[in-house]
Amino acid sequence: MRNTIVILALLVLSGRVFSGPPEQQFTFAKRLYEDRMYDLAAEQFQGFLRDHPESELAPEARLLLADSYYRSRSYEKALREYQDFIVNHPDDLRIPEVWVRSAEILSTLGRFHQSGKTYLKVHSVFPGSELAPKALLEAGKAFNKGDDPKEAVRALRVLIDEYQKSPLLDETRYELGLALLKMGDHVSALTELEKIKSPESKSKALLRIMKVYLEQDQPSGAESTLVQLETQAPEGETTGEAQYIFAKWLQTRGDYQRAADLFRRAIGLLPEGELKQEASLNLAETRTMAGEDSLAVLSYEEFLKDYPESPQRAKAMFGLGKALLKSGNLDRGTRLMERLQRLFPASEYVTESLRLLGEAHQAQRHLEKTIAYYREYLAACKDPNLKDEVKYRLASIYERGLNWHSEAISIYKELTHRNSAIGEASTFALARSLEADGQEQRALEEYHKFLKRFPNSELADLVKERIEYITEFIPQYPEAVKDLSRLVQEILMGRSREKTLYRLGILFYERLKSFDEAAQAFDTFAREYPDDDRADDALHMLAQSYLKLAKRYTFERRTTEAKDFHEKAVQVHKAIVRSYPESEWADDSAIFLIEEQLGRIPADTTRYRLMLRSYESFLETYTTSDQLDFALLRIGDAYRGLSSQDPALLKQAISVYGRIEQQFPQSDYADDAIFGAAVSHVKAGESDSARRLFERLLSDYPRGNHTEEARLELGKILLEAKQYERAVEQFEGILAQKGPQSKPLQEVRLLLADAYSGLKEFDSAIDLYQTILGQKAKEEDLRVWDLWRNDEGVSHQSETQVLPDDIRRQTLLGLASAYENKGQYDEAIQSYDELLRSYPEGSVADSVLFRKAELLLIVNRKHESIETFQQLIQHHPLSPFRPPAEKRVAEILFQLGNYQEALQAYSKAAPSSPDDIESNGYRVVCLFRMGKEKQAAKAARAFRKRFGKGNEWSSRFEYEEGMFFLNRKQYQKALEHFQRVIKDYPESQYVDDAHYHMGASLLLEGKHDKALDAFTDFIKRYEHSPHLGQANMKLGTIYYMKGQFAEAIDAYKHVIEAGNDSTLVPDAMFNLILAYERFGDLLSAIRISKELIRRFPDYESTGRVRVKLGILFMELGRYREAIDQFEDSLKGAAGEEEAELRFHIAESYFNLGEYEKALLWYLRVAYLNPDQTMWAVTAEYKAGISYEKLGKTEEAKQLYRRMMTRYGSSSEWGRAVAKRLDGLEQLHTR
Repeated sequence: MRNTIVILALLVLSGRVFSGPPEQQFTFAKRLYEDRMYDLAAEQFQGFLRDHPESELAPEARLLLADSYYRSRSYEKALREYQDFIVNHPDDLRIPEVWVRSAEILSTLGRFHQSGKTYLKVHSVFPGSELAPKALLEAGKAFNKGDDPKEAVRALRVLIDEYQKSPLLDETRYELGLALLKMGDHVSALTELEKIKSPESKSKALLRIMKVYLEQDQPSGAESTLVQLETQAPEGETTGEAQYIFAKWLQTRGDYQRAADLFRRAIGLLPEGELKQEASLNLAETRTMAGEDSLAVLSYEEFLKDYPESPQRAKAMFGLGKALLKSGNLDRGTRLMERLQRLFPASEYVTESLRLLGEAHQAQRHLEKTIAYYREYLAACKDPNLKDEVKYRLASIYERGLNWHSEAISIYKELTHRNSAIGEASTFALARSLEADGQEQRALEEYHKFLKRFPNSELADLVKERIEYITEFIPQYPEAVKDLSRLVQEILMGRSREKTLYRLGILFYERLKSFDEAAQAFDTFAREYPDDDRADDALHMLAQSYLKLAKRYTFERRTTEAKDFHEKAVQVHKAIVRSYPESEWADDSAIFLIEEQLGRIPADTTRYRLMLRSYESFLETYTTSDQLDFALLRIGDAYRGLSSQDPALLKQAISVYGRIEQQFPQSDYADDAIFGAAVSHVKAGESDSARRLFERLLSDYPRGNHTEEARLELGKILLEAKQYERAVEQFEGILAQKGPQSKPLQEVRLLLADAYSGLKEFDSAIDLYQTILGQKAKEEDLRVWDLWRNDEGVSHQSETQVLPDDIRRQTLLGLASAYENKGQYDEAIQSYDELLRSYPEGSVADSVLFRKAELLLIVNRKHESIETFQQLIQHHPLSPFRPPAEKRVAEILFQLGNYQEALQAYSKAAPSSPDDIESNGYRVVCLFRMGKEKQAAKAARAFRKRFGKGNEWSSRFEYEEGMFFLNRKQYQKALEHFQRVIKDYPESQYVDDAHYHMGASLLLEGKHDKALDAFTDFIKRYEHSPHLGQANMKLGTIYYMKGQFAEAIDAYKHVIEAGNDSTLVPDAMFNLILAYERFGDLLSAIRISKELIRRFPDYESTGRVRVKLGILFMELGRYREAIDQFEDSLKGAAGEEEAELRFHIAESYFNLGEYEKALLWYLRVAYLNPDQTMWAVTAEYKAGISYEKLGKTEEAKQLYRRMMTRYGSSSEWGRAVAKRLDGLEQLHTR
């Protein structure tokens, strides 16, 4: 070791490779390798090989050189050296290990496809090696990593088939399951995974099966798999991992109780490590989400105790602090959060902890601390949206908690410039603060600005209420001062007390908005001067004052006071009717009292009968009233309401509404009458009359009270009539005027989305459906509105947040249908799944299952389609969709070639519809396809007896029987049946099939001339047959076989030019290349080859065409172009193709006379593709000839002798090389 170090030091100082005797030089390099000085070892091995290439130690040195590169992670160099080792030492016993190491490197470099192919070589060349099954398994893994699951499946199935007793079988089945999953074949994947037997691999497989079910959103399957895993390995680590994964899935679905239980069980099984810590933290978080704050506190405390050094400690402390604050333990929660801030000042949780502390102290009204925390948060937070939310909270404290209106106004003004929900809420809050600060006029301006900027806001109704409040209840002091001055002058001038008292009441009512003092003045007047001409006026104003007070207290949410004053108003109106029946106010009071009484009764027949009696009595009592039009309107409403019991009353309602227009053309209630009549027509099913009235209403009264309702009803009528554009216009008009969170508007959105679907504007429809479902809501906006609702004291469960089931159900149906019509079938399937999960017993569940199954069929998920149809059949046995579902199951099974199961399915379908000729017919066909010819023939006879002979099925059975004999190579019997179809059923849809397969039978029987005639006749007769392309292909093949290449060329060109069957075109082009080549038209063959490569790069024989193109260049003597073509094709090639390409490159160089290069390429074939025997042996032989051409006769002899030893002197190759050796010996003798 010391000598090595000394020499090493000299080497480092001199920068030279150590030189000396070969053994010493090799030993030195090997010691460097053993001492893990891989870079220096590689340098020394390189020097050794350069100086002593023929040394006996050269193989060992080359392998250690490669190993040195591998150990130092110089993978490209290592790969090159391993390949050189294979070329230079093909008989070395370590070759299998070198192939494996090369494959490992390729996988490390991410070249998974090449890695897999290299692993396959180990099995191909050394199938009996212990490494072979492991190499196949690793090949499968490599192909899986390289997203080539088809190759993975192929390799892994070879392992299962050839090494049935290998201990790797369970691991192989697991990897095979993964590959099948990547291919989308979930059924086969689950089948393979379920075959795994060893406990360890079985657990791993069950875990993967559970994941599959969760990925497919099938929790029942996942749960049953988890139970199986828990039963098989109750204490297993994999069981714990499965419990953790399922718990995470449940957590995301809001099922916190079950999630917490699974996390708890997982913790008990998982070993110490990151996953167990994650499970512990998730348990605590889940308990917080479930509102179990006390249990969450215990979980977090246990985590911090068990994992004091965990990298998740800051997260756990934050969670514990949050749980403490939520549970009401403010002091301890505050101390913990402040400790978190001290211990982990750079943690992502520190800033959030400040916000939570502010919220917690705000809830306890610790406003000074709240302000301090919020200000500290604002200084630390980087997210502008989150900062705005806290600014809003801070302003709210200033406004509501401390009455610091100027500070609140300043912050709100800043936030109003945001274009987000916070800007909307802040604009409202600014107006509110100005109002509270006594700046009513500025508040009024801000409220109006709000409506202009946010006309569709959820706050719009509240803003309108505030505008109404300010307008009605804020005193008008300048005008009041003027009126009061005039009143004082009148008093001084001696005006009577009663007149002064009445005027004073008017002043309080109209100017000062002091309705309590107005009421006092009017009440005094009415009591003291009952006989005055204005006594009834005073009572009327007294009632109005009481109603104003009731309204004000309603605004102020003082319900009891509001009810008291409303009742006082009722009593005053009664007094007017009783004491002053001839007063001009008596009819108004009478109507007020009628409406008051009606308002106390639910909207049922009792109410409408009372309404009818009351207003008919009103008409008799107040014949000269100016409210007769209103009374008639209410009588019409009463008839309309009673029509639910007696539809005949709708005509009377329409008649009464019409009288209003005739008798009172200038009535204020004309629009109400038109609306009532239109709705009555709707209820009577008279859509055209209703539509005309709604259109007239919207035209004459565009801003009337019923505009929105009229648009809605008119839109429904137009939608029903499929006048989608006009319906869209009405629904969009409603949405333009209303806020987005209004519950009734979700119905409008749904109708608008349906109208868009009718117009085939599916993108717009989908966008609206998603908006209704809440899938479009921004998280930030939701947080802000929650904040506002808390601020205003609005319940989080307000009706604006709850989507009614009928709307949600219809929306999901519409969304699925829109996706389906747009061709987004996967999304449609997901929407149907969501509908079925939400409403599994819904009235449309059976139709939804049917549509889902049909879509699964469209996207080629046939097995899932069958499962869905069977679910419909099982759970909805009385559904009208059951018979077609049973039939569809049979059809799919038939398409899949599962004729036994299809037969059973058709047999089940037939009894439910005994006259279903199709199901009965397919039962016969299934028997033919299953090879049960006698049973099929018997069933066919029974069919003909039942349904008659002269139908399509008779020709079908004849054709199927012919196919039965054709598949069994009984060509003469097949011909008889095909000819019978042609003769007996010339108009049948199967006649072209029979004629085509007649030609195929003749061809398979070797009767080429007759086949030629049959196909020629077929092409003339059936120019639109789907078999036309195949007929031309077979015609071309016959001509090719007969050596009539010109005719073959014409036949193949017909296939290409027609292009009816795109799958045949590349095959036809490939055959055309061969035909041109045999015809001697090599340039045309080259042209078609290039076109095929360009048009069909993924064609299965494109690699072969690339090779053929190079060969064509060789045949023309264009060897340089041939070499370029072969080298280009070599990229990604493997197996026989790789060997052939290398051989052709060698041949091209040989023909060019460049024998050194030819020799190198021949040896590459021999040593890098030894499993391709034909190419490898020929290449080795040609390498010997290349040595001869170069004058290296000794090397040629050595190579020939090695070949003779390997293949034996009596073999064909042995005799060939013996002849070459004799020639060389004679030459040497001469």
